[in-house]
Amino acid sequence: MMKDIFKKKPRCRLKTVSDCRRFLAKTINDFRQELVTESEARTMGYLINILGQLIEKGDFEDRLKKLETQWAEQNENGNFPKKPK
Repeated sequence: MMKDIFKKKPRCRLKTVSDCRRFLAKTINDFRQELVTESEARTMGYLINILGQLIEKGDFEDRLKKLETQWAEQNENGNFPKKPK
């Protein structure tokens, strides 16, 4: 039955944590309306949780890389940030 559900549903954009949250909310509503089985809802919830964690980690890596680049540029220019007191 799970294959049928994925064939019938249009693809959804899952690129942000907010996208994952909306998908999970829809899955919960579909389960409550008995449009998906408990097993299918559990599987989709598990997978969306993993995807959400990966997106968060990717966002963190991007922000860290940007900060490291800014820090390196400041050090090259002699513009060291002041230490907090």
